[in-house]
Amino acid sequence: MSQAEHAVLLEEVAAAAYEVGRLDEAFGAVERAIGLYRDLRDEAAVGRCTRILARFHWYIGNGDAAQRAAREAIAILEPLGDSVALARAYSELSQLAMLKEDPAEALIWGERASELAQALGDLHTRAHALVNLGAARLQLDHTDIGPLLEAHAAADAAGNRHEAARALVNLGYSLMSLVRPDEAMGYARRALAYARDHEVHTLRAYITGTIAWLQLRAGAWDEAERVAKAELAGTTSVPQLLAHTVLTELAIRRGDDDAERRLAELAAQARRTGEIQRIGPVLELAAEWSLTTGAPMPTEGFAHLLKQMKPHGRLAGWMPLRIAAWAAVAGLDVEYDEPMTPAHAAMMRRDWRAAADAFGGAGWYYDRALMLSLLDDEDALAEAVAIARGLGAEPLARRVTTRMRDLRIRVPRGPREETRANPAGLTARQLEVLELLSEGLTNAEIADRLVVSPRTAEHHVAAVLAKLGATTRREAVRRASELRLLAST
Repeated sequence: MSQAEHAVLLEEVAAAAYEVGRLDEAFGAVERAIGLYRDLRDEAAVGRCTRILARFHWYIGNGDAAQRAAREAIAILEPLGDSVALARAYSELSQLAMLKEDPAEALIWGERASELAQALGDLHTRAHALVNLGAARLQLDHTDIGPLLEAHAAADAAGNRHEAARALVNLGYSLMSLVRPDEAMGYARRALAYARDHEVHTLRAYITGTIAWLQLRAGAWDEAERVAKAELAGTTSVPQLLAHTVLTELAIRRGDDDAERRLAELAAQARRTGEIQRIGPVLELAAEWSLTTGAPMPTEGFAHLLKQMKPHGRLAGWMPLRIAAWAAVAGLDVEYDEPMTPAHAAMMRRDWRAAADAFGGAGWYYDRALMLSLLDDEDALAEAVAIARGLGAEPLARRVTTRMRDLRIRVPRGPREETRANPAGLTARQLEVLELLSEGLTNAEIADRLVVSPRTAEHHVAAVLAKLGATTRREAVRRASELRLLAST
């Protein structure tokens, strides 16, 4: 076998090892290929493999090395003229900029990649660029999901199954961050089905991590934990960071003994990626940890990240939106230049009641309770402690009861023995509400039947859904039937 043939074989080995998650083997093969190509003075092949190396560095969460390799690949390839490898290197840098929440730079490199790939007739690379462009445009306009759907269609038509699946899961993840969970779950499940049908194995952890996160926010903690844990075997990668984030969030909300350790380890992994989309959620968790444990609020971390996210003098994108909202919880005043989601806009105004209502309307009852815990209102705190107890969120329950005692507000009694005896921990009143839900009654009709206010009925329904880990009334009735909580079963 000639040296050139050996180098080509090593490239093929690297690609195959990457597809099945054997990253040590993939790195070794591509680095040896680069060495052989340099000996052969084949600069085009060196540039091509350097771009591949950038992809491998990104996958294991080494963000700085990925940036350096992508820019080095461009520096090698540009003097050689237009090529598919150069178009792909442009698109690689576009994706890295998008993940760093710099949509302006992502659009520059993405447009270059798309135009060059189209001129060369390279539909696969163009599909990769279109997904990056679609994601960057959604960062700039939170309502503009069209480009990602168009990118999915283009990638599917080109036979680029990986990029077609990536477009869908990017859409699902973005919509989750924008507190649109029903739409997010729809696209995430669509991405999972597509990936399974077309054997796109490298995205599975990212897709299922997104689904697990949505399940956690909806109150289905056990299912979220099961799904997230299933993705942690093998080499730690950026896609697996989602599963680690889900499990850390769950540990913080349950008050697990290892919650603080998990948070510290996750923060180190996220910082290494250099990606705002990985770092931001960890900083949010640090703020939540502070609220529920009394630990110092990570104010400096928010200030540093906000400065980092303003490369062009203004904040834009859905992750900066989330960070700006949580910075307000930490006591910082932040100006945000783009349209905002109702929940995050309310957080930035420090209108905790409106934020709670927005989260509750999305079915995120823990988040509702956390916002209510920032109020001094007796009814709000009573609801917050009821939701926290129903979910098994002991740290939040302790925070609320402590605040109630400090404010000289009567703390409601915990669940009675008969409440603890049923599998979901529903109170007698909540079991009554559950029966009415099974009859298909609306909140107004439940209020009339129980002779309570519509708002009280709404709170009862929210607590029932939270305890059953359900996102809809129909799902709550189905789960209650499975647990034999309904009189008819």
